Amino acid sequence: MKKFFVLSLTVLLLSGCGVTLNSVVQKDLTKTYKNTLVILPFEKHRTETFTDNLKRNLEETFTSNNQKIEVLLIEADDRDALKLNANDGNETLINNAVSRDKKDLVIFFKPVSLEYYNGYQLQAASYQLIGIDIETKKEVWKANFTSRGGSLGPSLFAKTSAQKIFQQIKADKILD
Repeated sequence: MKKFFVLSLTVLLLSGCGVTLNSVVQKDLTKTYKNTLVILPFEKHRTETFTDNLKRNLEETFTSNNQKIEVLLIEADDRDALKLNANDGNETLINNAVSRDKKDLVIFFKPVSLEYYNGYQLQAASYQLIGIDIETKKEVWKANFTSRGGSLGPSLFAKTSAQKIFQQIKADKILD
């Protein structure tokens, strides 16, 4: 009886969990990329745990597959704050990272939908991922990505998320 209860509880907690990703790639893409920069925005105290875990797992996944990557965590602007030149620091940080070791692809994570439980506990995170060729400044890859953690929250799915993103980029022949 105890095993049945534990199994039932596990199934209940994991229902509604998972990672989905759909992508498109430039049709006439003739090159692959060797040095990727990922820009991952976070909201302090709200998405910080998920983005920290995703950053670490992206770096581990890319590195273990012999792919160069740098992930920058950028604090998202407070939409209600009235600030002048609020993005100047982020732009400088990104430009320095691109020029430091000749990045050839930048992938921006653009938040589409963040769902919270009780207003602060992240339950699901949806992003549009946009891959931009540094040389041409054109989009070469785009994906819709969702990590839904159900009652556990998406932070526990950061490893699966990183692997799914990497696998899709490889399948779309974006990486070398």
